[in-house]
Amino acid sequence: MKPASRLSPLVSPPGRIRVLGIDPGLRITGFGVLDKTGSTLAYVTSGCIKTPAAGDLATRLKVILDGLREVIASVKPDQVAIEKVFVNANPQSTLLLGQARGTAICAAVLHELQVSEYTALQVKQAVVGNGHADKDQVQDMVKRLLKLTTGDCRVSHETREAGLIGRISGKLIARHPPQVIVDVQGIGYEIDVPMSTFYQLPATGSDVTLFTHLLVREDAHLLYGFASEQERHVFRQLLKISGVGARTALSVLSGMSIGDLYDAVSTQDSARLIKVPGIGKKTAERLLLELKDKLDVTVVAANSAGAHGGDILNALQALGYNEKEAAWAVKQLPAGTAVADGIRQALKLLSKQ
Repeated sequence: MKPASRLSPLVSPPGRIRVLGIDPGLRITGFGVLDKTGSTLAYVTSGCIKTPAAGDLATRLKVILDGLREVIASVKPDQVAIEKVFVNANPQSTLLLGQARGTAICAAVLHELQVSEYTALQVKQAVVGNGHADKDQVQDMVKRLLKLTTGDCRVSHETREAGLIGRISGKLIARHPPQVIVDVQGIGYEIDVPMSTFYQLPATGSDVTLFTHLLVREDAHLLYGFASEQERHVFRQLLKISGVGARTALSVLSGMSIGDLYDAVSTQDSARLIKVPGIGKKTAERLLLELKDKLDVTVVAANSAGAHGGDILNALQALGYNEKEAAWAVKQLPAGTAVADGIRQALKLLSKQ
């Protein structure tokens, strides 16, 4: 696919420098175009060039070359910036990526453009101020620097997340916090887990089941595991918040229980979140505000009371109490409380309010 064919010629205004950034890849080569005037940056366009999966290497490289040359002809950049790639654990993948990168450089040189190379660490350091920032942080900062709306971003959380692996059951063969390895019929899955889940794991060599979330990126498939569906649900809600990546979400779940997080959200108590490593005051306040409409109070409350929590909650609401009142009362009940006893105890608690 060559999105450049849909681009009309774009001419850089006088006094501006137009830069074409290229993220090379044999399957997908991404590009973005910015105009720089003094210290001001302005977004122009972006897109990607996809090669046919069934094509041979030469054909795929030709698609990249033709696609980038068409992009260059359309947007007329003054300079080209290309990511510098280092050797990774898979020599074959490194070789293929290097060939795609060489093709991208050739496309620029054929148009007599100056080519600058930057490592991923340099890019992250320049954009975020942290060379080890995750892609979610980089994306959020790019949106801020270029004043982009959600609709302007070509890649969103939803397009990078995949629910292809929802649960893993197998033998726990290694524990290296925050990562564990689960053997499933001879295949070892590396899974990152929050400490709340890690502490619940059985001994190495035991059978284990984890609810999982698969995050698909251009450079990796990352699998995250959780002891409960509720914990995974909260993780996913955290990921939907702009600027919150998987690392931050895991830190939140590692630093406090689901119940404590809900209490903090319901009371907007930022002091609890600030205790989580890596969470500052401003981040804590933003998380609490955005989570207020994302966390299901009834689910949290019902689960805290055990198997009968949902029945007690429904009974209280049928008696005329609102969702918040019923949820609060159910959360005060000991786990395993029977329905009849739970209703009586909850009514006594509510009568004192």
